[in-house]
Amino acid sequence: WLLKGPLCVFAGTAAVDPSSQVCGSVINPVIVTQRVAAAILVIVLGGLAIGWMWWSARNRLVEESGAAPGAEGSSAWPGRRDAFLRAFAPLIAAIVVVLVALVVAETVLPDVALLSVPLGSGGPTFVALVVGLLLTGPAWLVLRSRDPRRFAVGILVAALVWFVVWYPNIAALPLPGSFVNMYQGLLPTWIYDFQFTVNMTPAAHPKIVTAGSLALIVALLVGSAAVMYSARSWHLELALRRAERDGRVAEPPAEPGAARP
Repeated sequence: WLLKGPLCVFAGTAAVDPSSQVCGSVINPVIVTQRVAAAILVIVLGGLAIGWMWWSARNRLVEESGAAPGAEGSSAWPGRRDAFLRAFAPLIAAIVVVLVALVVAETVLPDVALLSVPLGSGGPTFVALVVGLLLTGPAWLVLRSRDPRRFAVGILVAALVWFVVWYPNIAALPLPGSFVNMYQGLLPTWIYDFQFTVNMTPAAHPKIVTAGSLALIVALLVGSAAVMYSARSWHLELALRRAERDGRVAEPPAEPGAARP
């Protein structure tokens, strides 16, 4: 959404669909229902609580073991199952509670509109800025990552979360209108209003084998052979220089009848 202006000009969307909501003003408002509001509240508060509990459990486990996971001197880390369970049991319980609360919010609360916000022309940009600010946290963690194992695990977890969140949309599952608007508000190119102009110029039918194409093939072959010969010669020259520097170059054989030094 932040770069939709140049993208719309490049795609020529205005020539195909002048009333496009992507490149113009968004007519459909963002409708937040009671079910969606409760789910967002549970996810945000539950995510913050889980993050804080994970941080606290890790610090507690580090204090008890005297070393962080993967650090030097932490050979006893995998064997301390009791300390691990005591530290992370509340975290596991919190994850279960958040999942149960999310299921309850999706099944008990009605899908009644709670808030309707018109976006207009500047609303999507504002939403994109807010989402970008929220993503600065994960970006900061990625930039400061020093452990390749944790980095790989983080990438896999992020891919799994993205798949779970976006699967209903990419699989074209029937969804409430509020969810559809949220998906469309994040990626404008997924909206059908974003269209490329069609080039109506008749397709050309050039000949494949012509004098120009044959000359180009010959030039490419000659150029490739010249580059190969140059690379081989330069490689031999470098090897000879290294041998001379190391004193491994053999003296030329003496001519017959010549006096030996």
